[in-house]
Amino acid sequence: MDTILIRKVTESDTHSILNNIFTRNTLVEVESQVKDSINEMAEGRRIHLVAVHEDKVVGNILIIKEQHVLYSHRCILKDMIVNPAFQHKGIAKRLFEEGCKHLGEINCSHVVTTCRSNGTENFYKALGMTECGRIPNGILEPWDENKLYNEVILYKEFLK
Repeated sequence: MDTILIRKVTESDTHSILNNIFTRNTLVEVESQVKDSINEMAEGRRIHLVAVHEDKVVGNILIIKEQHVLYSHRCILKDMIVNPAFQHKGIAKRLFEEGCKHLGEINCSHVVTTCRSNGTENFYKALGMTECGRIPNGILEPWDENKLYNEVILYKEFLK
């Protein structure tokens, strides 16, 4: 999909992220995350990229450097989300690959993530991530029926 641009998040993306990606969040929450991302990217502690189609954010990836000294070589992959209308078009894969290109900027060699055990783990495995554990009933969705999922833990190592 050639019309998708992957780039670093900017403050002007806030409303588009709210409307297209984080629809369960408030404007204040999204504004706070975007401001934190911009500040922490400047400090070398975070990568926050968006996928943009016709000036609308349709995808998001957030990679945060661990702060504890024992895990300082690791990053946490969070909030890799693509708007449902744009899923299955390779956008999440592009976001992941582009995000991983920036790992050197924040001195990370490992990316760790978790996901629901609803088949999503197969997507992460297709990206080259390895499953290393499961937490029974580790994810509770606080909406609808308070549905529980096993939490799948995955990682990928990038040699320096």
